[in-house]
Amino acid sequence: MGEHDRYAVSEQLQAYYYRQLFLEAKDHWPWLQAIFLFNLDFSTVSWYDAKQPMRWYSILEADGSPRLAFTWLCGLAGN
Repeated sequence: MGEHDRYAVSEQLQAYYYRQLFLEAKDHWPWLQAIFLFNLDFSTVSWYDAKQPMRWYSILEADGSPRLAFTWLCGLAGN
């Protein structure tokens, strides 16, 4: 992603960050009833420039398969 490469994190670190966000919210904000994660599939759309860093936040791969963050978040569902 060219000039934005220095901001990249590994798939494992992305999953950890998202998972920690949800766990922290559950532990510290008991009044919170929902969290919205907006970037499910930015990496799958053809109209979005492939060099844009927003694709890195996606929890699906370009082919639609789940990234590690998606899998971890599904494991948290209902908890």
